[in-house]
Amino acid sequence: MKKNTLRIIIGIIISIIFIYLSFRNISFKKLSIVFKEMNNPLFYLSFLLTLFFTLLAMFFRGIRWKYLITFSNVNSLYLFIVENFGYFVNYILPGKIGEFAKSFVVSDDKKISFSSVFGTVVVERVLDLLFILSLGIFLPSYIINNIPAFNKIRIFSFILLAISLLLIIFLFLFKERFKMKEGKFFNFINKFTEGFYVFKKPINLILSILATAFVWFFTALSIFVLYKGMHINLPFFNSLITLYFFTLGITIPSSPGDIGPFHFFIIISLTAFGIEKEKALSYAIVYHFSQFFSVIPLGIFVTIKKGLKWR
Repeated sequence: MKKNTLRIIIGIIISIIFIYLSFRNISFKKLSIVFKEMNNPLFYLSFLLTLFFTLLAMFFRGIRWKYLITFSNVNSLYLFIVENFGYFVNYILPGKIGEFAKSFVVSDDKKISFSSVFGTVVVERVLDLLFILSLGIFLPSYIINNIPAFNKIRIFSFILLAISLLLIIFLFLFKERFKMKEGKFFNFINKFTEGFYVFKKPINLILSILATAFVWFFTALSIFVLYKGMHINLPFFNSLITLYFFTLGITIPSSPGDIGPFHFFIIISLTAFGIEKEKALSYAIVYHFSQFFSVIPLGIFVTIKKGLKWR
């Protein structure tokens, strides 16, 4: 069995397990009532606002990526479009290959090294993980007590972050030695480390961190406005908890679109604060759909423009 096929099968199995956990002990009668209650102007308005804030967060991802690509002058609006494409690919194909796909598009369009662009994508993910972990550190103790899985999730995310940082530090410190080596592998590594040059430019790094804060602020806002549209009476602070859990949850390998883990961890973040599981599940389904729906137009646009075929 090919490795890719095995990876896809494992991802599907993991998704099925989390889907089962999400639907376990659900009253489908209550679930249908919750969905019927969505047919009102407040819900439609909140859904539109969720789409708007999601796209605004994506726009700041484009701005951040511009600051990270220190070796070329790339327009932030263009990068915003490509960011949407990357997420679109992640929703329809397994293995999180959207990160590779968007790197390929920028490399091909702007005639710059794929390895260098992909290096900046790695820095993107490290900045995101740093922000989310920082959020977890400052969550009050009563939240930890409410959610038994909190510490396990935090430990896993710390390990993931440590591995990423150690890899970046290692490659950055020994890049001069790699330059002395020949071969495709070392050439890839040399170009890849160009993506880390932002660490040599403090202003770019600071602006990237600031853009990251805006990315997650507007993501939290997209979560919060949908709370209101679905009559989930929790404060804005809880949207940060939902953000923290589903973001770390989707680091678990699964099927395309993170179906299963995405929903399960949102359910945990809501039921821990008294929200019925049926309402929490319906919220997770709607919010997941909003994330996919927001990237479809630009994702399809780039696919057609580049003449890509998903095989």
